[in-house]
Amino acid sequence: MAVVCLASATGAPGVTSTAVGLTMFWPRDVILIDIDRDAGRPILAGFLQGQDAGGRGMGAHTAAHREGRDLEPLAQVFRLIEDATVQRLFHPGFAHPAAAALFEPVWEEFAESLRGLRSGFDIVLDAGRVGPGLPDPVLALADLLVLVVRSDLRSLAGLGGVIEATTERASAVGTRVALLVVGPQRPYSSRDITAQFGQPVLVTLPWDPDAAAVLSDGATHTRRFIRSALARSLQDAGMTLLHATETEGV
Repeated sequence: MAVVCLASATGAPGVTSTAVGLTMFWPRDVILIDIDRDAGRPILAGFLQGQDAGGRGMGAHTAAHREGRDLEPLAQVFRLIEDATVQRLFHPGFAHPAAAALFEPVWEEFAESLRGLRSGFDIVLDAGRVGPGLPDPVLALADLLVLVVRSDLRSLAGLGGVIEATTERASAVGTRVALLVVGPQRPYSSRDITAQFGQPVLVTLPWDPDAAAVLSDGATHTRRFIRSALARSLQDAGMTLLHATETEGV
């Protein structure tokens, strides 16, 4: 099964919204896992509009590790959306930054526990920013590290500050890197970005703040969203990313 890790260089180019959107349209059973070390639980507060996690999340794994119990990721998930044909599950993240700091000795065991899920689920990881240091066990678990970026100069400048080191780290553990551009031609094209950074732009998503608000904030215009260009692009993006995890070249 496939493991796709989404991250950004800096700022807020739309990693979490993209992760939610991909999970909504992913072609197979999938679990979206929030591993953003900046905490804040934006999916619970945003797309799920304040839903109570019921004690589930990354903190439960810290407790299990401390007590010598097995980590059980499936015990921490619930449905992201209802779907009669495909399971679309969500694993909440850290409740506060201190919880992320306490997780440092758990990452290796956590990544190993996710390997046990790969026979039944694809995994989409929302890793937030790579700047704080994407954990090596998670990086090694991923088939593909997708760096999300906008096409404006500020976002691209942030990418330039981390892409070389991040690519070297990913290469060292056998993980491929690709770019996902939100809003191409604003003003730079995918061709410009690939030429600048030497990494392929595997996926582009249209600039559509109204449609994206459904993913980021749980806006109510769901039927309109399903008909949007963003929704169609997310469907295509899921197939593209899945195919990329199953082939040797991006």
